[in-house]
Amino acid sequence: YLLIRKDHVLTILQGLKEGIAPRSIVMFTVNYLMRMGEFELAQQFLASLPQHWEIRDDLVISQMKVIIYLAGQDLSSARQVLERCKTKAENDPLFLENLGKFYLLLDERTEAADFFRKSLDKLGESDEKSHLKSFLDILKENPGRRPTLTACIICRDEEECLPKALKSVVGLADEIIVVDTGSCDGSKEIANQFGARVFDLPWNMDFSEARNFAIQEATSDYVLMLDADECLYSANFVDFQVMKRLLPLQEPSAFVLSVGHLKIETDWMNVLNSGGNFIREVEAPRIIPRMPELRYEGKVDESISESLAKLNMPILILPERQVRIHHDVLAREKRVARKL
Repeated sequence: YLLIRKDHVLTILQGLKEGIAPRSIVMFTVNYLMRMGEFELAQQFLASLPQHWEIRDDLVISQMKVIIYLAGQDLSSARQVLERCKTKAENDPLFLENLGKFYLLLDERTEAADFFRKSLDKLGESDEKSHLKSFLDILKENPGRRPTLTACIICRDEEECLPKALKSVVGLADEIIVVDTGSCDGSKEIANQFGARVFDLPWNMDFSEARNFAIQEATSDYVLMLDADECLYSANFVDFQVMKRLLPLQEPSAFVLSVGHLKIETDWMNVLNSGGNFIREVEAPRIIPRMPELRYEGKVDESISESLAKLNMPILILPERQVRIHHDVLAREKRVARKL
């Protein structure tokens, strides 16, 4: 495992098709692809698995298939897999919780709540049940529609790192807004290629002004704020989508994300697939309700914390193992220099 690199993936796939790839290596690779959001390639692996592997790892592989179908918007296939496997692990609280998440993403809220309650019952007095109680409380709101999320990015001359930032939110955000404060490179063209709504804003040496302008132009219920040298890293596609579906509408909250960088820039899969390569630098409210009362303050060290405090807004911390923000260290140094 220590020697597997990203460029070995296709070789492992070929070995699987020829019947010579070890099961442990194949499943390790599929897990990596799922975590990295490479769902199309992961589906090629699953389609090539020997039948006796599927019998041995039926529940694991079934859940992988559901995630791939959900990511590809193949909801009918996702339902078919769920119907086949939902009675196979009624005593496994984690599997029951996952079933609840899957049904929530299929907009079957009653079914989702039933599985969350079953998981809660199986956990007994465990400390790991608080998030399930939160899920059920929010489901009781029954707003009748999905909460929506806009990703807002401020940029100027960021054509090198902007594609990575945009790619990280495509398919997760309902809307992408890029506020350009005077680029002379191809930043705006790149943003347009990713389907972003692009706005020009004259640079007045005020980062809060740019962020507030982005929020003003957003149309979703919530806003995810990113810098152009950052990217959203969601280690679990399902957990991020569940978080998004459960964004409270009747009693809005702000959500704190960990922001940091990778300790080692590498393509070794064992490092990329682990959680120990991330150095957290700060925790900050990055997902906030779109409300006119919420405003960033400060021209350089901009912050929305004071505005949240004035509204007595509930603030929740999202686990970094599920979703966090990575930034490019070199690009950040350039950004700091520009602020100075």
